[in-house]
Amino acid sequence: MFIEKIKFVKNLILNTKIKFFYPKKNKILIFDKELSGINCKLLNLKDYGVLHTRKEEICLPIIVKLLISFKLNSLNYYIEYIKRSSAKIIITFIDNNFLFYKLKKKLNSKTFISIQNGHRMAYGDIFGLLKYKNVGNLSADAIFTFNKHIAKEYKKKISSKFFYTGSIKNNFFKKKKFRIDKGNLTFISAYRPIMSEIINKNTSFNNYEERYKKKYKLKHRQGINFDLPKILNKYCHEKKLKFIILGASNNAKEKYFYDKLIGEQNYKFISKKNTFSNYREIDKSNLLVSTYSTLGYEAFSRGKKICFFSPSLSSFEKSYSFGWPYIKTKKAFFYSNEINYKSICKILNNVKNMGDGQWLKRTSTIQKNVMIYKKNKKLIKKYISSKLIKKTKKSLKNFK
Repeated sequence: MFIEKIKFVKNLILNTKIKFFYPKKNKILIFDKELSGINCKLLNLKDYGVLHTRKEEICLPIIVKLLISFKLNSLNYYIEYIKRSSAKIIITFIDNNFLFYKLKKKLNSKTFISIQNGHRMAYGDIFGLLKYKNVGNLSADAIFTFNKHIAKEYKKKISSKFFYTGSIKNNFFKKKKFRIDKGNLTFISAYRPIMSEIINKNTSFNNYEERYKKKYKLKHRQGINFDLPKILNKYCHEKKLKFIILGASNNAKEKYFYDKLIGEQNYKFISKKNTFSNYREIDKSNLLVSTYSTLGYEAFSRGKKICFFSPSLSSFEKSYSFGWPYIKTKKAFFYSNEINYKSICKILNNVKNMGDGQWLKRTSTIQKNVMIYKKNKKLIKKYISSKLIKKTKKSLKNFK
């Protein structure tokens, strides 16, 4: 244990930027730098500070103060940082960090806003943590979610007002008309480094992953990322379609994974170049395929013809099935949890041969319940502005 602590401190010193002064005062403070740059730009937030939560940067005076008082832990550090920043509004784009929801009780005069950034699941995500971990009373002033059904899951454990606004980036990237090439099929990659570990035999499908008292073999969640591209490649070959894989990153390891899995001559790989490049690619596509990628749900909300296939983990964990928690069935004309060539071909043919008008008619209700698109897209901006004005007026009144 002692050796591990020494390693932790050494790593912290070598890889963390140390600030020797208290944080600059700002009206708005972003909790966790992740996604803050682009989202703040979209929300037109200019005067804001960032509270780093991943040890990229630490405020030494706060660390020293908490050490002296024997109160050094993450939560107390966040509380002290927020106090020193004099922020009136604290915003996070990482909605699945449960510590954020512990702050409101400690700093009741501040406004805490959480904005959903990714597809949420019960297993290995915040809902799993909230179910199995004693986290105490959690709250926020406002939580903006992709849909009302995810909000219902949050409501079980977190006290807050809820607004259903969809995905910020998806809402603000305007749909563009492209000449659609009907001779292609695009698979939305859900690449994670563990997939490279498996294909390079540094780990095994038979190894277990365990989170929040649930334990499954890697095969249950990751198997689809190996089986589905092979099936899609075969389907494209038989139907004489160009097979495109839309990357989740610009990491060379991702392309190498697919090269090794299906052969680099059998498909075209498009890496993620910037925040919005993948939205442009899905708007160009005729037929899309996804597993549980957030981008897949965003494409669905944009009216694109898309098929969803769930990993075998969905047999144990319903949240890995398409449309959880709104959708209750495991299979329909455009989604399934069966991963075999015959079943997948049937669904692909269903959607491929369907006209755009018929597709929208059959899926519009589901779209609205799974991922809201554009409706209320300015609501977050208006909410933040109203809170700033309200708190500024209150401060001026107290000053007088």
